[in-house]
Amino acid sequence: MMGALIKSYYAKKLGVAPSQIFSCSVMPCTAKKQEIARAQLSTDGVADIDAVITTRELGKLVRKHHIVFNQLPESKFDCPLGSGTGAAIIFGATGGVMEAALRTAYELASGTPLPVLNYAPVRGFDGIKEAMVEVPLPTGEKKTLRIAVASGIKYAQKLLDGIRAGEKEYHFVEVMACPGGCIGGGGQPRSLNPNILQKRTEAIYNIDERSTLRRSHENPDIAQLYKEFLEKPLSHKSHELLHTHYSDRSGIVFRPTEDEEDDSPSTNVEGTPLTIVYATQTGNSKEIAKRIASEAKNKDVEFAVTLKPIEKINPETLIKSGLLVYVTSTFGMGEHPDNAANFWEWLESSDHAENLFENTRVGVFGIGSSSYPMFCQAAIEVDDRMKALGAKSLVPLGMGDELHPEKYEGALGPWMEQLWDALGAADAGGCQIPEPKFTCVRTASMQMPPPPPPKFQYVRLSHSEKITPNGVPRDAYKFHFELENTTLTYETGFHISILARAPTDVVDTLCKRLSIDPEMVITVRGNGDTEVPPGLSRSLTVREVFGLYLDVCGPITKSFLKSLIPFTTDRSERERLLHLTAKEGKDEFAEQFVAESVRYHEVFDMFKSVSVSLDYLIEMIPGNNPRLYSIASSHMMHPEQIQLVIGIVDWKTAKGTMRYGQCTRYLKDLNVFENPMVAVQIKSSPLQPPSDPMVPITCVGLGSGIAPFRSFMQHREALYNRGIMQGKCTIYFGCRRRNEDALCIDEFEKWEKMGLCDYVTAFSREQAKKVYVTHRMRENPERVWNSLGAVDGFFGYCGPAGRTPEDIVSIIKDSMVTAGGLTADGAQKRYDELCDKGLVVIEAW
Repeated sequence: MMGALIKSYYAKKLGVAPSQIFSCSVMPCTAKKQEIARAQLSTDGVADIDAVITTRELGKLVRKHHIVFNQLPESKFDCPLGSGTGAAIIFGATGGVMEAALRTAYELASGTPLPVLNYAPVRGFDGIKEAMVEVPLPTGEKKTLRIAVASGIKYAQKLLDGIRAGEKEYHFVEVMACPGGCIGGGGQPRSLNPNILQKRTEAIYNIDERSTLRRSHENPDIAQLYKEFLEKPLSHKSHELLHTHYSDRSGIVFRPTEDEEDDSPSTNVEGTPLTIVYATQTGNSKEIAKRIASEAKNKDVEFAVTLKPIEKINPETLIKSGLLVYVTSTFGMGEHPDNAANFWEWLESSDHAENLFENTRVGVFGIGSSSYPMFCQAAIEVDDRMKALGAKSLVPLGMGDELHPEKYEGALGPWMEQLWDALGAADAGGCQIPEPKFTCVRTASMQMPPPPPPKFQYVRLSHSEKITPNGVPRDAYKFHFELENTTLTYETGFHISILARAPTDVVDTLCKRLSIDPEMVITVRGNGDTEVPPGLSRSLTVREVFGLYLDVCGPITKSFLKSLIPFTTDRSERERLLHLTAKEGKDEFAEQFVAESVRYHEVFDMFKSVSVSLDYLIEMIPGNNPRLYSIASSHMMHPEQIQLVIGIVDWKTAKGTMRYGQCTRYLKDLNVFENPMVAVQIKSSPLQPPSDPMVPITCVGLGSGIAPFRSFMQHREALYNRGIMQGKCTIYFGCRRRNEDALCIDEFEKWEKMGLCDYVTAFSREQAKKVYVTHRMRENPERVWNSLGAVDGFFGYCGPAGRTPEDIVSIIKDSMVTAGGLTADGAQKRYDELCDKGLVVIEAW
């Protein structure tokens, strides 16, 4: 309505053509983004509303531009429509439209005000609310109004079913598509607080009660608007401008965002339907899902497998899937991967029937790190929610832990055995070479230089500096990447995702062993319905495929050894592979391959008779997954540059073999004078400074875990230079020795002198008795309490997993008892409150 008035009434008053006005509406409702495209919401080809952003998007913009409302200069509130009423405010809550209408309708019909303005029967979060209102008419008669309110589409359906069946009859029905009303709209800021809808509702009703005008018809400015322009309620002009009618604009809930495909089976099309979907942040879940799909082909039961990322599958396909396997990682503090955001929002909606998945048997496998307090939370939530909607479990929830000696394999192998047992599927047996899923076609030429892999951009490495002295147990480096000639932007606390390239000598050796020309240009085609891995449908050299697209330097899995068996011509080698991949060879595989971190490219020298063509290698070797690193700079100080502080990963195995972290070694070996280009993505992170700079901050960084807090401090320095007031900040930093691995210590001491933080250090090896950050925190519980318990302060941890994060959480709760005077139960409740508000973020690795 406001959009229509802006382009008509206000355009006329201002003497401006409607086409010259840009109208942007800020809404809690994502549906408004689609609604503005309705032909009804335009006049003579000029749209009433040009753009819609959600309140959540507005919040992100406010945060991005570091707008602090309580520090802005005072100014007069701009209200284009003049006065407002409490009746308009309560429209945002379920029952609010009904209550506002009753306030006016009762008075207009009876000539007297509604006796009680706070009409309780239509308030609250019940799915359906019904009431009868006695209205005294001027004639002395009484009219009974029958009203109903539906909160959520599910309950609207029930209400309509009753009306159609003749069981119910109403004069007025209010329907809110979102449970709770607009306060729970799809575009509203998400909250970890389970009582957020209640809090928002209370705020709306409090504003209503404090309002001078509480009935819509009392608004003098609206009355004047009708007098000047709209003529009268229900006039022809008001009807044309303000009223719309229903038209069918139904559509599906979520769709593929790019490379849109149908949901046809992506492997064999005959057999028992088996749908495998994955939600992934860096690609690990995808590789597990691909492995499950691959094993399904080699069973004595024929499966028609559909393998898709979750964002590329229709909800109807999931509902009708029958057999469903869902693989997901957990990102940050219990968050679902980015590509599952729409799916999870749809799944957790309260609008679904309780038997939505009654015909579905589901198996969920999650991956994560047990060092995080919300280990595999995304998998747990999906498993619980689907079972709540009627799904039956194929197998118990599986949870792969990257801290397990065999990493995810430790749980995945047994879980898959249970899965196949539940499906009555055994290994088909035999050592016949299967039909390849891919065909590598030789081509004449390729684009030079080769483009980056899909969704990545190349950035230039401009600075590489070793920041630890020689002879220390672990080197650390500072790297700078330039964002010139890219579309990349970032914010303080974000992650950078780096795709490492395999060393040239490794690629050359592998190509020589397999008798493949590394300079041969190929393009990969899928056989049948097989989807080609991202980027490989381009023309690329084999060197580029092995170097950047396949994880040839990654640690092998048992399934990879199993896939080599048909390609092994030597009988003794084949028997050894059969033994290693059987249950009897579990310990030997763990000792000789897992503990020694054997790489894919090394296996071909261990089994000399293996001969595999490139067609099969595309399937057998997993795709190259990027590595995530905390950005150590702030966009407010370095908008065109990303800085990293990284510890170089290397170790010796039990047998004395030197191993290196693939990505850190790749970065360390790059020569900045050659202007190397590195494939990267920018990822959001929960470990970001609070949007309100007055919120106290407490951070603990161990070793290279100080990196994100370096970005925090650059952020605080930038705010300081702008004259923006900030709350207290305490940085705890722990390492071995000051002169050995105290990373960026000069910078932090500078920030402490500027008054931007208290910098508390713990050098564990500089005295006879080891001192850790946990000791420093225990020394001053008042400081911890004042910044965390006494107020809603922010706490962030970045460092190794293990006991330290658990000990720190215990110290925080202990400080609430010793310094804050809370009971143990009270301290736990207070800590949980901080977690629910997203004020505790732990990044452990």
